[in-house]
Amino acid sequence: MIELYLGMGILVLVALIIVLAAARKRPQAVNAQRHLAAQQSFFRQRQQELKADFNTGLIDASQLEELEQELKRQLVNETDQRPDFEGLQSKQRSLYVLLLLIPLLAILLYQLLGYQEDLALRQMQQEIVEAPQLSPELLEEFEQRLQSALAKRPDSPDHLSMMASLRRQAGDFAGAAPYYQRLLELFPNDAELMAQLAQARYLANNRQLDGDMRQLLKQALAIAPRQATALGVLGIDAFAKGDYLTAIDYWQRLLPGLAAGSSEQAVIQQGLATAKERAQAAGELSGLSVSVAVDPDLGATPDGVLFVVAKSDDGNPMPVAAVRRGVNQSSWPVSVFITDADVIRQGKTLKDFANLVITAHISLNGTAIRQHGDWIAAPQTIEAGEDKALTLLINQQLEK
Repeated sequence: MIELYLGMGILVLVALIIVLAAARKRPQAVNAQRHLAAQQSFFRQRQQELKADFNTGLIDASQLEELEQELKRQLVNETDQRPDFEGLQSKQRSLYVLLLLIPLLAILLYQLLGYQEDLALRQMQQEIVEAPQLSPELLEEFEQRLQSALAKRPDSPDHLSMMASLRRQAGDFAGAAPYYQRLLELFPNDAELMAQLAQARYLANNRQLDGDMRQLLKQALAIAPRQATALGVLGIDAFAKGDYLTAIDYWQRLLPGLAAGSSEQAVIQQGLATAKERAQAAGELSGLSVSVAVDPDLGATPDGVLFVVAKSDDGNPMPVAAVRRGVNQSSWPVSVFITDADVIRQGKTLKDFANLVITAHISLNGTAIRQHGDWIAAPQTIEAGEDKALTLLINQQLEK
């Protein structure tokens, strides 16, 4: 309700400014009243003087009548030319009425258009987010208010988005889809909405992608190549079909955009590792298994980005392959697979290099090039085609 009161306060302030501006004209009205009073006083005084002149015989009756008529005409002419102070007073009264009507009109419009319900919905939404345990009654009341708001404004993006989210969180993906559909009609080039609509239909269809859903996801990636929902759904669909190389491609593109230490990152990392293992087992992918740990003597590990890098020992400084992971204190130890899918040099595989030097470091600022303060492991060399698992221990910190 704070927004409502703030809006009313602003309206009252605007009205006050208008009234005060009008009040500055009041001195004109006061001057006009004084001018009229002076004219009337002069008229009465002059009338008495004329009667005195008549009584003393200075003027006769006809002259008295003529002079009085002239005095009256002069008073009437000057009175007609005075400012319309009565009109000014009327305007001021109108402005005072306006001062009261503006906030009342604002409140009326606020209620008619449903914006008061928006405030109530936001307050309830905040209560739901902060509640230690969700109350079914609160959720039901929230949905009823949301339905009421949508009935008044069916194309409100906020309300459509809230309802889609509410249905999705309740597991009613089929119920969420129409709201995403309407939002996409309102914002036809929004990659996030395309992916959310496709995901809702995919989950409602027992996790089966059809042509329309796939087209939506591909369209979302054409607009936003790193759209997380689209990459995740397409990767899951490829994995479910046993197309591990395609799943690896989608998930490797998804992984850098996920928050370090988040549950989403952990799920995708696990899925990626499994896809690589299965692709290797199927003979579709060659790779190295590398486990990275941190020496506890270094103290608490910092949040950062772990880079596991393979370089050729032929002197070329360009990496052969690299794996990047966001890490925090709870991430360790970290297991990664460096596969042909991670090879940076175009057209090459890991077996194309006689010997590979494997290094690992935690970058504090997220860059692949080592910086002062980064935590590093001693490198290890492995011959081409060797498939033994490597273990790297991060036990040094580059001097700051």
